[in-house]
Amino acid sequence: MSDDTRPMSDEPSAVFLSASFPQPGRAENFAHSDPAALADAVTAIARAVLQREARLICGGHPTITPLLLYVASEYGWRHQLIVYQSERFRDIVPDETWRLSRDGYGELRFTPTIGEIGEDLRVMRHEAFTAADYRGAVFIGGMEGIIDEYKLFSELQPGAHRFALSGPGGAAAELPSTVAPNVDLASRRYAAVALEIMRALGL
Repeated sequence: MSDDTRPMSDEPSAVFLSASFPQPGRAENFAHSDPAALADAVTAIARAVLQREARLICGGHPTITPLLLYVASEYGWRHQLIVYQSERFRDIVPDETWRLSRDGYGELRFTPTIGEIGEDLRVMRHEAFTAADYRGAVFIGGMEGIIDEYKLFSELQPGAHRFALSGPGGAAAELPSTVAPNVDLASRRYAAVALEIMRALGL
């Protein structure tokens, strides 16, 4: 008997990934981060979500998006990644991100520029967080932006699980998570953590 508890739907399940590498000189107020661990965690979560034919949705980030491209291209997973990006940053989007779209491994969606950078980021996040009925979100590393995304996601998707990994450090290490059995978010065995999260989400 299958333990797949996903509801019947024409839309694939969706998981939001909020992740970034804390920047030296700005990260002193957050838990010490390990860049190698952060990359391992992002890769493990991406593999786990895409293996289950779910959609992985995120905001465009110059160091995270190439990792996702690598994971999707490694196994030939196409049209499951959706990357939201503000028009403000169109001219500095890395080529790896454009390849994500050109090679069919995902979709790049631009959101309008309306004012100051904070307003533009909020528009982008609002559009991303209302684009799907999310199973949950995973938060890894980061600084103030991770906290902002956590708060807005909680507001707009109150029924979705939130998993903040503490192992890689950064702002995510200090965020609360929704209660889920058998999920050790402090573990540094990221492939195992990703599997536990998928089970908690019914994927």
